[in-house]
Amino acid sequence: MSRLAFAEPDAQRPKRLLVVYVPHGMPAEHFDPAGAGTDFSLSDGPGRRILGPLEPWKDQLILFRGMDIKGHNNHPAIRAVLNADAERSVEQVVGDALGLQALTLGAVTVPSYGFTSDSWLFRNGTWINPNPSPVAAADALFGVQPASPGAGPVDEATLRREALKLTIGEVSALHKSLLGLTRERTKLSTHLQALETLKVKQTPGPGASIFEPTCDGAPVMPTVDAIRAQEPGAGWFYDEGHFSQILQAQLEVATQAMICGAARVIGLQAMYANAQINFGFMGVPKDHHDPISHSSGATGRDEFAQCQRWFIERIAETVITSLDQPDPLDPEHTVLENSVVHFCTEVADGNEHNSNKTQIWVTGSGMDAYVPLLTIGGAGGALKTGRIVDFDNRPHADLLLTLCHAMGVVVPGFGPHSTGVIQEVMA
Repeated sequence: MSRLAFAEPDAQRPKRLLVVYVPHGMPAEHFDPAGAGTDFSLSDGPGRRILGPLEPWKDQLILFRGMDIKGHNNHPAIRAVLNADAERSVEQVVGDALGLQALTLGAVTVPSYGFTSDSWLFRNGTWINPNPSPVAAADALFGVQPASPGAGPVDEATLRREALKLTIGEVSALHKSLLGLTRERTKLSTHLQALETLKVKQTPGPGASIFEPTCDGAPVMPTVDAIRAQEPGAGWFYDEGHFSQILQAQLEVATQAMICGAARVIGLQAMYANAQINFGFMGVPKDHHDPISHSSGATGRDEFAQCQRWFIERIAETVITSLDQPDPLDPEHTVLENSVVHFCTEVADGNEHNSNKTQIWVTGSGMDAYVPLLTIGGAGGALKTGRIVDFDNRPHADLLLTLCHAMGVVVPGFGPHSTGVIQEVMA
């Protein structure tokens, strides 16, 4: 609890981090926005305009154009997307520093033959297989479980207050008993101060570092409820035929958890690298990895663009629209303004398989293909949004480092490749 008290000493607003990973990159001619700097459009221009659904929130977006996943190329770069060769991925680093448990969710992230290197995204010393069941995740976040058979519901806020009261009493008594031990009394004074600080911060509001969740029971999550009604077994969540429904449900869980503060650091993995999930459910009856992402002709690349835009549509409609409301923990701002949603993938162009900025030729025309990396939301005022920042293969580890700093987690570097915080986007 004392670590929680000083987790965000300068924080004035309840920040959230959501990382969303989608495999196989983007077709550049359908993705790259027109313009640069603060003068750009997500919806104008040729092709499918994959980022078009985010146009209403353009002022909340940052596109990091031209970053390089150093030391990695092709689909195996999934293993560095969130950790940049560090021992822990960014959501784990941020969650641990803030004294919060990072929530990891997945939608068919494991192939039928098991958890393999194509699935490795989240890492905390060892690779983490994210929770495949939105029903189980929702129950853990929002369900109220009895403390023991026959006991009543657990009131987490009351439990924390009583535990805090007991701890302060015990530390105060110990502090008084060590009159002659100056060094130990100093240590205990610091600890006691932290506990008292935490006690003051039990009430949510502007300026507080610790915010109690505002959830009063489970929020409305229609897709989660629809899956729950089917009473699926564990294998159901690894069936690729259920992918679109599982992803939608996991997006609902992540969104509602962010809104009420039940989880403030979340990673969501959609599929695994090389996933051959058929996208007939949204109108392209072909497998996502090959042939869809491997397309080189205009027709195939248009189909690829349709599929990748489908992901952006889901994020815009389910997550961003919902977060764009007054924050229950900070009503003077929206949840989106207090959050940062990071969208990432492991390659730039699905056919070229480059994990850096490279010039490619598409239907006779040359263009730059870069790894699609972007954020939406202001991270509690920490980020200068509404802009495109251009680089010539700067280490993407710097983006992970920047995410940490935006969340109030000041670390000197992120993995062996980082060179520093991207100051152009820091407020």
